[in-house]
Amino acid sequence: TFQVSEETAHSGGFSLRCQGDPKHQYNPFAHLVQTVDIEPIPGTRYQITGWVRGVIRRGKKSARLSVRQVNAKDTTISYAEIWLQPGADEWREVIRVFRAAEGAVKFQVYVILSNLTAEDVVFLDDIRFDAIDALGKPVSVVPPAFSGRAGKMPGRRIAALELHTEGVTARIDTTTGLLASLTLTVPSPIQL
Repeated sequence: TFQVSEETAHSGGFSLRCQGDPKHQYNPFAHLVQTVDIEPIPGTRYQITGWVRGVIRRGKKSARLSVRQVNAKDTTISYAEIWLQPGADEWREVIRVFRAAEGAVKFQVYVILSNLTAEDVVFLDDIRFDAIDALGKPVSVVPPAFSGRAGKMPGRRIAALELHTEGVTARIDTTTGLLASLTLTVPSPIQL
């Protein structure tokens, strides 16, 4: 079962409480799904982070935080999974870095419980989903604009992917994959 709880929180006043349900002993699998409002850009690095706390008793049981990449036919391309190992008395940070797959049109975040009993309780809080740079810092990613033209044409507008991070804006030519421009914004804007 899943519910919002005031019992404990990493920050703020609430967390997600996940617990096994003894009424469903013949179907011991439960999941919670949330689609992420981010358009995947193939090859871009993404990171899901969260904080976990709780107790999972010994046995063939598991709790996972996963990101599902889905294509236009709503078929799974891949899962990036974090197997949760909560601490009873402390919040533990969990992190998973992955790249967006070619053909992915959406991301879905899953919390998956398998074989948990009523005595097994997991709390999740402060779940974040970010595009990141090579240093692991969050960036804002702007998908390239559709030009309406195919192929290389004289005078064509460069379709570029913009990556923003603290002090730097980079534009990548989506046709060639090469750096189109690099703008340093600190201390004052300089375009290279």
